[in-house]
Amino acid sequence: MRLDQDLEQRINPEKNRQFAPEEFGKRLIELRKFAASHWPQKNGLRISVVGTNGKGSVSHYLASLLQKSGIQTGVYSSPHLNHFSERIQIAGQSNVGDLEDAYLELRRAFRERNESLWKDLSYFELLTLLAIELFQHKGLPVQIYEAGLGGRLDATGLCNPDVVIVTRIALDHMKLLGNTRGAIFQEKLGIMTTNTRHVYLMEARYESLAKTMVEQLWQNTGTTDGSNAPDGSSAPADIAPIHVHSIQVHSFESGPRSDATTDPNKDEKGLEISPPRDTEKWQKRAHSSYLAENFSFAKWILSDLIQQSKNGEDSIALLETGNTRHIEMSDVSAPPGRMLDHNAHGILWMYDSGHNPASLFTVLRSFPSPPILVLGILPDRSYLHFLRVARWLGVERVYCIERVGLASVPEQAMDAISYISPGNQKSEYSKEQLTTQAEPRGKPEAIGSDPLLFRLDSALPPEELRRILIDGVRSRESLKKSQMDPGPGGPGIQPAILFTGSYRIYDLFLEILGGDIVHA
Repeated sequence: MRLDQDLEQRINPEKNRQFAPEEFGKRLIELRKFAASHWPQKNGLRISVVGTNGKGSVSHYLASLLQKSGIQTGVYSSPHLNHFSERIQIAGQSNVGDLEDAYLELRRAFRERNESLWKDLSYFELLTLLAIELFQHKGLPVQIYEAGLGGRLDATGLCNPDVVIVTRIALDHMKLLGNTRGAIFQEKLGIMTTNTRHVYLMEARYESLAKTMVEQLWQNTGTTDGSNAPDGSSAPADIAPIHVHSIQVHSFESGPRSDATTDPNKDEKGLEISPPRDTEKWQKRAHSSYLAENFSFAKWILSDLIQQSKNGEDSIALLETGNTRHIEMSDVSAPPGRMLDHNAHGILWMYDSGHNPASLFTVLRSFPSPPILVLGILPDRSYLHFLRVARWLGVERVYCIERVGLASVPEQAMDAISYISPGNQKSEYSKEQLTTQAEPRGKPEAIGSDPLLFRLDSALPPEELRRILIDGVRSRESLKKSQMDPGPGGPGIQPAILFTGSYRIYDLFLEILGGDIVHA
């Protein structure tokens, strides 16, 4: 059986959205035993990247900076846009042949040690093990592993990281990870082991909690032989017992941020706040891509690690030859599927693979004027929170994609093709026809007008979908002119359409543009 055939038969929570943390936890105990036996002494500097938003782009920039510095680097990331092999790359390239070889070796090893465990592996677990197998076999100097959903029970923890990086934390997957940002942070940083030497935090607010977790890690280990893992299971043989002070916690300071929260209705302590009376403040704020901050974070981490290597730390000594100081963001490629833009038909078309309301909030702030929004969210998501963000930031039109594998379109949505059909064009709908997303009782209503909400059937021909969206832009612009309103961004701002909500609409984005765009 080939690797692609095997993967098709595996349980895939990414696809069915049915996560079973108890099963993952039990299987992880057995996988740790396998890893300790199969990779008794791991090589290379192993970096785990966890967090809610920004994991993929930070991992990409870390690898790009290292490659530019002449250090061969492997990256394991998820999800993929076109083919599963994109998840496992060395020096920015995937090699299906290498993956097949690693697959055969891994299958042989499991059959010798624990064949029943091999049969139970999930899609994500198998790919994670393949990445470790390939990177270890190649002896890559630096290996970067982007976590999937969590951290403590994430299969990428099998790499036994030397360095753990925590990107931004948002309220996401709360049923699985916790109901507060602090709880989610703890679940993410739970990937740390006694082998870990450095923890890098994007948000300084978690520094105290991280240090407490470091203390608890040492206390819970309880013995001098490292016999207890953070979750109480048997620790891998290659985890060396260390003193608590050997784990250093570093916080990234990006300067004052008046809008530091990633939840538009909560402050940085998670408390409810009142939204602005209008979008004027947002419209006037100097906008910048969140990718610039993620690049700076990655560069700061490597600069610090290089300094640590000069201080004689063996585990990262290889970085001493690297120099990232003079590498700029424009010198490296953009992360796949992030802020991908294309100009056509007088419109800026953009795709971003952001998958939760916090990421939508961040991406929308990068526009000088609110774009038309095309949403396709995963089936375990709710449109309610996405639409709240859209309304608060002044988005006037939202097209919800109707497609297998995506969340059901809200019943209030109007049929897009009927709305723009010749002879049936309307400048506005009645109040009853507008989407109204009721807030939970007792919570403040977000200020702003409800956007027009449309249903966009992905089964329509791409050229028809393109026409619908272009007509939607023209209709909006015509309405603004008739009202003598130049729009939020003022005159001269190019109209934009943003596709976002999940990686499952990337192919549709390309099809609608007619294939005349380079893949991310």
